[in-house]
Amino acid sequence: MTERSETETVFARIDAWWSEWLAALDAVSDADTLTPGVCDEWSVKDLMAHTAVWDLHAAGTAELLAAGQERPDDYFQSINDETSARDASLTLVEARARMDEAHAEMLARLRALDHLEPEWVAEDTFGHYPDHVDQVLAWSGEQLEMTDAGLSPTEVIDRVNDGWARWLEAIDGIDPALIDEPGVCGSWSTKDLIGHVAVWDREAAACARRETLGQTHPVFDWQRVNEEESERRRTTQLPALIEQMHATHADLLVALHDAPKLEAGWIVADTYGHYPQHIAQIRAWRTWKGI
Repeated sequence: MTERSETETVFARIDAWWSEWLAALDAVSDADTLTPGVCDEWSVKDLMAHTAVWDLHAAGTAELLAAGQERPDDYFQSINDETSARDASLTLVEARARMDEAHAEMLARLRALDHLEPEWVAEDTFGHYPDHVDQVLAWSGEQLEMTDAGLSPTEVIDRVNDGWARWLEAIDGIDPALIDEPGVCGSWSTKDLIGHVAVWDREAAACARRETLGQTHPVFDWQRVNEEESERRRTTQLPALIEQMHATHADLLVALHDAPKLEAGWIVADTYGHYPQHIAQIRAWRTWKGI
């Protein structure tokens, strides 16, 4: 892996997450981009205009700091409220054009600086895009519970298999020396995500079995489950963790094949509606790290 300068690393991180942002947008139909509820009341179209605002803010902030001035004391909520009201009437085409133009302008202005430090732009760019990539992908996953409601059991299993293949591709070939590096998903590493995906595959299998038997489902505090399972796996060695991941997924497939009335809604949120969020995180991390 070629050693990058600090400035080059900043651009690599921006480019990596911008690519995932564009991929998340491209996966949403034009009609769905106008549906509110992706980020509170905002739609995907609203988020396009929103990223344009903060890309230009990043450029302005970096220019001030590069000139030895202080960071502006901006209140982000006021900026969001004012600009979202201003941009609410934009058409989808206008919002996309504004987003693309603002991003190109930001990159040009940042490249014109003699030096660029990560903290100058992080919160407006590569620390900002992941939040909205995750929101769009999570929202898209939720929509699958409705759009995939009429799928046959075989079609549901095909969706799981396709998603799983993309997950395996995302984690394939990562140097074991780097797979425990934090920062892929918050403080989590790829190793943490391997264990995390297995946890929710296990729950999907249990859910399918409960549905088949007509049993009720427990109420999950998913945040607590994630924290407890992460801590429990912390000392598990990578080979054992990968073995557990594959065994858990194999058991999931058994449970799905044993469910003659299988419905997508039983398992989509924990499987093929879940994998894309972490695939995007790993891809972005691998891209900017050059792995």
